[in-house]
Amino acid sequence: MSRLAELDADIQQRLQRVNLFVELNDDEAYYNELKAALEGAREHMTPQQIARNLPHAMSYFLALHGIFHYRGGDFWHGVLDLDANQRTFWSTKFIEVLSDNGMPQFDALIEAESAHRYLTRFLMHGGIPRYSLPDYFRDFLSRYLRAVKRTNISLQQYKQEWLELSHQVDRPVIRFLEYGGTFAQDWAERTVQMAMMVDEYIKRNKSTAKLPPTIDRDARVPKWVTEAFWDYRKTAKAVEVRTQEIKAPVVSLLYEQTIVIDFPPQELLLGT
Repeated sequence: MSRLAELDADIQQRLQRVNLFVELNDDEAYYNELKAALEGAREHMTPQQIARNLPHAMSYFLALHGIFHYRGGDFWHGVLDLDANQRTFWSTKFIEVLSDNGMPQFDALIEAESAHRYLTRFLMHGGIPRYSLPDYFRDFLSRYLRAVKRTNISLQQYKQEWLELSHQVDRPVIRFLEYGGTFAQDWAERTVQMAMMVDEYIKRNKSTAKLPPTIDRDARVPKWVTEAFWDYRKTAKAVEVRTQEIKAPVVSLLYEQTIVIDFPPQELLLGT
């Protein structure tokens, strides 16, 4: 049995325990291994043969590619140099795998937003792409952490009210929070714990030089998410003293009819 066939069989078995591909919780090293196995198979199989015979490995690869290599609307760059017909074949086979395994197809999202029928499903099964995480950290997570200190609002209530407002964030962030179901809610709660743990670590050690060594295990968040948050945390602090942009406050009726004026972090130029 080839390595790709082994991976396909393992993925098929693991899919029985999850609703979304992202719940399999594999890292970028696994993505690279899967990509290498697919590239090796291309030497003696057509893309159509791969999709027919090894559909679970192919489908998981597409979901992982969305996590690690989606860039603001660009998905297909780097996907094994597939032509347009091969991309369509893989995409339709991806939907078949979802159907065969009883996994969400997000038809309501696609219909409500006239969203792309293939790309939307790839990205939803990957959660929030790494490219989009800074938007999530800045516009949702950081604001929730500030809000909860003032009001003790639950994350569920905050999310519902946040989704009613307009936000300048990458679409996968909003779509995952709105349509990602119980996994999205649990994932968001774990990122809140992660952020609180990081803040406590920084307070204790008075340093942002090194990521807390066990943060991904302690918060039950994938390492690529904790690393992205750590990079965001350091960058956000640095930007505060480098630029001169003053952001307008957001005034909204949140938190049990209380008027809240949410001032985004102000970025001031210190010195000349």
